[in-house]
Amino acid sequence: VTENGLMNGTGGSSFTPKANLTRAMVITVLYRLEGSPNVAFNEESYVDVPARQFYSEATAWAFDEGIITGTSTDDWGVPVISPGRDITRQELATMFVRYARFKHVDLTNNGNLSSFKDGATVASWATDAMKWATSVELIKILFFAELNHKKHLVFLVYHLHYITKADIIIVINNQIIVKYNQS
Repeated sequence: VTENGLMNGTGGSSFTPKANLTRAMVITVLYRLEGSPNVAFNEESYVDVPARQFYSEATAWAFDEGIITGTSTDDWGVPVISPGRDITRQELATMFVRYARFKHVDLTNNGNLSSFKDGATVASWATDAMKWATSVELIKILFFAELNHKKHLVFLVYHLHYITKADIIIVINNQIIVKYNQS
């Protein structure tokens, strides 16, 4: 991921794979997968996205393409993006399904959350995305990454757990994102 310019380190020669992934990092990875297209960034378009940040143009692109919608709005309807907030699995699944839609991927393949003990507790806004993520084995891949780390078996989707940089590398290396970039 670093060789292809999708992610950078955290300073010097450090990458910190166990660090949680933020919303800005995911937005930036998707933007870079698209070749970092030129976009018009307007700092006044978002409450919490200043100019000249590594994610500024990526945010404008992702918002314009419908990949993100923001976590809320202020009193004047300006989107709050929450770029520094750690991303949960259900938020990641939602961004990925929107990215897949942007890439014109057939999204009719839906998984079943009932086989997961916590499947019924997925947020209503994320249910369809989590079903899709389980059907394309995105959640399974992240689940196995967690299995390897924790060394025990629990059948949960962990929809509220945060994603680490190592998790996203596993997803990219397993072609979950990249295969949609080739359509």
